[in-house]
Amino acid sequence: SVAPDDLQLIAVSGSLLDALTETEMLCVIGHEMGHQALHSGASMDAESEFEAVSQRLASQAREISADRVGLLACLDLESVATGLVWITTRLPRRMLRPRLDRMLSQIDEIPARFNAWQLRDEDQDHPFLQFRLWAIWKFAQTDVFQAHLGKTGGVSFSETESEITRRFETLGGGQFGLSQRRHVSEAAIWLATLILSEVPGDSANARRAFKAFAGAGQADDFLELFERCGAEEIRSRAVSATQSVLSSDLAKFETIERRLDAFCLEIGLNLKGTEAWVVLSESRSEFTDR
Repeated sequence: SVAPDDLQLIAVSGSLLDALTETEMLCVIGHEMGHQALHSGASMDAESEFEAVSQRLASQAREISADRVGLLACLDLESVATGLVWITTRLPRRMLRPRLDRMLSQIDEIPARFNAWQLRDEDQDHPFLQFRLWAIWKFAQTDVFQAHLGKTGGVSFSETESEITRRFETLGGGQFGLSQRRHVSEAAIWLATLILSEVPGDSANARRAFKAFAGAGQADDFLELFERCGAEEIRSRAVSATQSVLSSDLAKFETIERRLDAFCLEIGLNLKGTEAWVVLSESRSEFTDR
């Protein structure tokens, strides 16, 4: 919590003190300090389901990095495991005997569709326990952590990071990745529809290019809305869709730009001279400034 004068406070419950050893407490406090050092600043209110899913995914990712700080604080993997198991289960101390090897093996036994990683669940802001233990165990094997212990050797940190990232992105059936691709595609189509509204006359070539860009079925829906509601409504939809994507992942700006650039080239326009470029650039600036 943040007290007056921006004083950072960590509140420790009595039950935590009763249940954990000093080394395990170091892990828990290190984890919370990791959040305060790495993840300061309040998150914005989600304005769409996609942004809400993105924020929950980011929250889960932050737990993985904070777990690493917890390990750096206590330097004992078993203490990290015990601390995480207690926080997750609140078991009495006499029952806290986690078998790390068995828990790590469970990560391969849990199907992606049934792994408690429900990004649509508003309360699910932590990764499930087995994944957290696996990720921190992988980090403990890296050359970075071994060097912190004053040792040589270890697995390449960059390779380990890539492995953790790949597994992180596929959990929950990869639903965030699928959702993200759908929203990026939708934002690009709204912007392409806005570009189409700027083409003088009723260009058959531009409509053919748009159908190839959006897919025939989807293109007809967007064109019908454009004809019914006009360019102003299309611009409003393009702004909303673009901001939703870029607020979650600014790197998608270049993905959308490349797609629109190719579309404009085909219909003989310069992307940077269109209203769609204004919308895309202003959306990027808004979240870059924040």
